[in-house]
Amino acid sequence: MLAIQGLTASRGGVQVLRDVDLTIAPGRFTALIGPNGSGKSTLMAAMAGMLPVDSGRLLLDGKPLAALSRRGMAQALSFLPQHLNAPAGLTLRELVVQGRFPWRGWLSAWSPRDEAAVEKAVSLSRVGALMDRPLASLSGGQLQRAWIAMTLAQDTPVILLDEPTTFLDVASQLSLLDLLSQLRDDGRTIVAILHDLNQAARYADDLVMMRDGRVVAQGPSGTIFTTANLEQVFSIRAHMVTSPATGEQICVASSAGDVDA
Repeated sequence: MLAIQGLTASRGGVQVLRDVDLTIAPGRFTALIGPNGSGKSTLMAAMAGMLPVDSGRLLLDGKPLAALSRRGMAQALSFLPQHLNAPAGLTLRELVVQGRFPWRGWLSAWSPRDEAAVEKAVSLSRVGALMDRPLASLSGGQLQRAWIAMTLAQDTPVILLDEPTTFLDVASQLSLLDLLSQLRDDGRTIVAILHDLNQAARYADDLVMMRDGRVVAQGPSGTIFTTANLEQVFSIRAHMVTSPATGEQICVASSAGDVDA
């Protein structure tokens, strides 16, 4: 279980998060949603231990995250940020292998466990045909899948992803979300920032709606995905329709007010 208690955090001297309380249930897929500037990426960076906080506590299974070593943190959770720079000169294979660093000592040999983790990550992310390609030669979507493969190779119980569907076409977005659901079914805890509201509601077990650095609503998707919450968080007027294919509720926006840029 990942718990955030009274969290306040700043970036560039500006307070972004204000007294955030949030519990991420283990073995579930949680989606963070909200308008631009609502604090989603800042919250995720704090959860990943990548951002110092002003006040509050972050706990993993009841223990302070700050007490973990960098290696211990990397063995407990993996984090795929929104903005990444591909290391110059690396092939896709060399990038994916880096996901195993938290599990290997400085002088330890490459092990069967390492090889199995990389092979599984490559298979799940569908990058096998690209393994010997230089990262510089990959398209945006291919590179995104390469980073996802590296994240999966880290083989952690908690996976944090900041806008993982960026650069992916619709078919690839759905394939990735299916993969995250599969990982959840295998017992992983998944937390992802998503911008497509209907994708978030369809795939996530739980939704966390944010606005102005605060959590406005959180809970099971079927309970939280309502017209009232969407209007409060996104300043949109919407109505729900039932998908004839799946029977799920779909948000159809009819108008928008002043949404934060």
